[in-house]
Amino acid sequence: MHALQGIEGSYITFPHDYSPEDEDPLQGLRFIVSPTLDPSLRDLAERILPLATYYTAITSFIEARSHLDFGLVNHALCAAMRDMLKDYQTLLAQLEFAFNMSPQFTLQKLWFYVHPTLHTLSLLYLLSTELASADDPVGSDSASNSSNSDDEDDARNEALGLGGAKLKAVLSEINKTSQLGDGSSGIAVKGGEVLAILHERMQNMSGDPAAKELYGALLQAAGRPYVDMVQVWIRTGRLVDPYEELCIKENIQQLVYFLIRLYKVVDDAYTHANRTLLRLLLRDQQLIPRLRSLKRYFFLSQSSFLTHFLDLSHSELRKSARSASLVKLQSLLDLALNTDTQGEDAMFREDVKVTVAGSGLYEWLLNVVNVSGVIGGDDAGVVESTGQNQEETKKEKDDKKQMLAIDALTLDYNVNFPLSLVISRKTILRYQLIFRFLLHLKHVEQSLATMWIEHKTPAWRRPTRPSTDKPATPEPGTKDWHVEFENWRKRVFLLRARMLAFVQQILAFATFEVLEPNWRKLEGKLEAGKVDTVDQLLRDHVDFLDTCLKECMLTSSKLLRAYSRLIVTCSTFALYTAPFTKSATQALSGDTPEAMAKRWNTLGKFEANFNHWYALP
Repeated sequence: MHALQGIEGSYITFPHDYSPEDEDPLQGLRFIVSPTLDPSLRDLAERILPLATYYTAITSFIEARSHLDFGLVNHALCAAMRDMLKDYQTLLAQLEFAFNMSPQFTLQKLWFYVHPTLHTLSLLYLLSTELASADDPVGSDSASNSSNSDDEDDARNEALGLGGAKLKAVLSEINKTSQLGDGSSGIAVKGGEVLAILHERMQNMSGDPAAKELYGALLQAAGRPYVDMVQVWIRTGRLVDPYEELCIKENIQQLVYFLIRLYKVVDDAYTHANRTLLRLLLRDQQLIPRLRSLKRYFFLSQSSFLTHFLDLSHSELRKSARSASLVKLQSLLDLALNTDTQGEDAMFREDVKVTVAGSGLYEWLLNVVNVSGVIGGDDAGVVESTGQNQEETKKEKDDKKQMLAIDALTLDYNVNFPLSLVISRKTILRYQLIFRFLLHLKHVEQSLATMWIEHKTPAWRRPTRPSTDKPATPEPGTKDWHVEFENWRKRVFLLRARMLAFVQQILAFATFEVLEPNWRKLEGKLEAGKVDTVDQLLRDHVDFLDTCLKECMLTSSKLLRAYSRLIVTCSTFALYTAPFTKSATQALSGDTPEAMAKRWNTLGKFEANFNHWYALP
């Protein structure tokens, strides 16, 4: 126990030729075991004794490097090593307590407990000896060469009249003084040199997990003051390096000049890389054809695949969003795309996928607008009051429960790097918003057109007028049901025509007045080479999409609310095709005033709702 702390004992002693003045404390104390001991005990003790050498060498290293002149990095390193030695000292105290309290505590048990610590202290010992040997790398080389050149030096000195024992004595004294001036042999390594040695040792010992972890912890602790000095220098321009550990001289003029060439070099390299990436995207990665396919699929430009797809998947899209089969919808989309593939679009149709959104389009957009005020910088956006927000949230929950697949359907588009820099997930989200907007318009237009076909059936034909003269336009509820039914039928036709015209006008406006002109501007910039960098390309692409969203009235909460109510009213009216036809059939076969009044009441609700939202300024 005493030897493990550097204290000589009875059976474990210093060598006979031991002299404290001649020994290097950084090499640690050496012990020998008495030859009178049993060979097995002596062998076991000699296994444990390296701990004493390691401990005393590390302690001497910490004491030497804690001097003020060694700098902050060495101080931090010594503090970390001192903390590790505390664990070793705690282990010795516990072992001594166990030895005093238990007669069964043997040398074998001692070896069992200290064996794991032997590796840790050996790593610290190797580091301390390497740092100590790095203090004077020139000294070792000169010492090795001194013996070979002694004869030549003596001969030369004698020829120049500089030989003699007195001169050798003077030179020896000067050399001794220079070595003992700061208590070390040569110039001590500090600062970045210490960190470099630590890092190199950690890399060389990367195959040993324990060594890598130990040296990593020491590197982190020792590098903390070095990093602090560098950060202060970078942020404030002040070089606070009292021990000259950064190897940098403070010269503001040269520093500013250096940072301004550095900026030019970095800027030139960035511009070159940016233009190279732009050429790669436009030529090799076929960016423009990719964007054209996105326009065709998501903006429904010059394409009939959506109409075909809606016809094929009509029954599936009438299901709820949760119960609809994505696999079946994807197969139907592939079928529609295969029959409508044109030119270069055939290369990219495999990248188009069907997906289902988690919420309705207009509810989601209203929530975003109500939280952020506007989307894309539209000043017309307003924030609703708390009561209205709560009412909208409640209605959204009710609608989400029964949301149909057609209301949640959208497309996704897969691209790989580096195209994903331009066609990123954020831009694809904008494409999806526009696609869902156009999809709802096309679906409502198709539903109203189907309703028009239904209105050409015999149930909606003009009834035969009676022979007696009656008022041309009797009041609802009168007994002349033929005239009243004809008026009701005309009002249904008129409302359907108004809704269809509204939907077609919005669809034409969005397609020909918003999407096509903005796309031609973006395409013209790309084809004419007016885009110089990838950054400009990203800005132009996002600006194009944001402009489309804004001009399609999807960024104003006031317009969005009115528009969503109109579309919902039109789609709901189209869903009443079958009830209206049934009501018309009943009216032709004979009707009662109560049934006709109910029929007028239902139609009046649709007219009032549509007129209210259509007339908003």
